[in-house]
Amino acid sequence: MDDNRDVLNLAITKKTDRNIILIALLNSAFPFSFDVLSVFGKYFSVQDIINSDTIKKTISNTYGGNRATENGIYSVVPMFLEAGFFKRPKMGVYQSLNKLNAINSITTEIYKESYKVNNQCSSLSQYHFEDPYFNFIVL
Repeated sequence: MDDNRDVLNLAITKKTDRNIILIALLNSAFPFSFDVLSVFGKYFSVQDIINSDTIKKTISNTYGGNRATENGIYSVVPMFLEAGFFKRPKMGVYQSLNKLNAINSITTEIYKESYKVNNQCSSLSQYHFEDPYFNFIVL
């Protein structure tokens, strides 16, 4: 841990890197958050604008169509917006943005680790990087 402390401290001084790291940590701690971001990535890979009903319907297929699922979505989406992963031009509509470009390599490593935690894999192959989860950052 101490080996990476200086590198990590440097990374979090840059806004984009800090945002990517925070979202990666959120997604590592909460698989629901990971799933929501992956669904956004899935739809953004084929279209630039999606509506909230599309996200709710897809997440509800996994987590159930109850109020708690909807509340969960509305809890994590503002964090993604604040981090610059995508934007909301108007209520209920989300638009993709350019991929975030991390300055420090540790940032992308942390993001990759968050993927590995949620997919229970020990290493990543090239085909893993085709996953919609990676549509938000430059690798």
